[in-house]
Amino acid sequence: MEDAIELIESEYRTLACYSYLIERLSAETDYRFSLRGHHEESASGPIYRRFSARYGDRIEIDHSESLYHWALRMDAIVTTNSTSIAEINMAGTPTINVDNLTRVSDMVSQGPLADTNEPMLLSCYSGITMPNTVEELMNAIAAVTTDYTLPPNEPLEELLRTGYSWPMARSGIGLIAESIDRSARSGRCSRRRNGTARLPKAAGDLYYFVNLVRGRFGTTDGARGRYFNRFLHRGPDYISGIVDNIEKEIRELGKDIPADNRLNPVETVSEEDGLRSAAS
Repeated sequence: MEDAIELIESEYRTLACYSYLIERLSAETDYRFSLRGHHEESASGPIYRRFSARYGDRIEIDHSESLYHWALRMDAIVTTNSTSIAEINMAGTPTINVDNLTRVSDMVSQGPLADTNEPMLLSCYSGITMPNTVEELMNAIAAVTTDYTLPPNEPLEELLRTGYSWPMARSGIGLIAESIDRSARSGRCSRRRNGTARLPKAAGDLYYFVNLVRGRFGTTDGARGRYFNRFLHRGPDYISGIVDNIEKEIRELGKDIPADNRLNPVETVSEEDGLRSAAS
């Protein structure tokens, strides 16, 4: 319970830090701001509405599907400790971490986050990118938005090598699709197991709608903004483009694309074959 309270307090301090920073920057600079929440957050939440009402055209609430393309548009990004540093670094955008200001770094080094991947992520920041005071943060933003080149960052390079297999010869989406395809063809995802797996999903959907009818989630729009459910959310439009790219890669590798793996079983792709394809 104590750890949970500490985490909640850290989120409050981080929000207060962002609010104060935007207020200072809006008064002292001509910067425009882009807020990007966690992908599970609703872009129409009360915090974002308040920011939009206060700062008008100087602020945008970004909720696009691609973190990388958002980072490409930014001169600098102020953030908490997050795996998003990988995509942001690939975009070549300077990143400043506020966790020393909000004391979240204490939780990372010796608190409830010490046994997670947070210490490894935090090690990717130092010097100008890890300010200890608001004034240091303001100076860092001024520095990285003028004439600044990302310095060599060996902890981050190691993170990309071990966690992301970067650089890779082909797309990560293609590798993931091939791995899923191998599992499906090897029989580990049998029809019987799929049928059994649907039972808890059906129970979860029933529980969801019972609570929705009883008003425990508020309005339907409120439920859509806070909880994912396939009956309230349709697939993003860009998914079809991703599928097209995956199929294009498979064709370029000289492989066939069955219309339905369950109806058109083909020879299982071995792990060795998959590794050879990934390296080609």
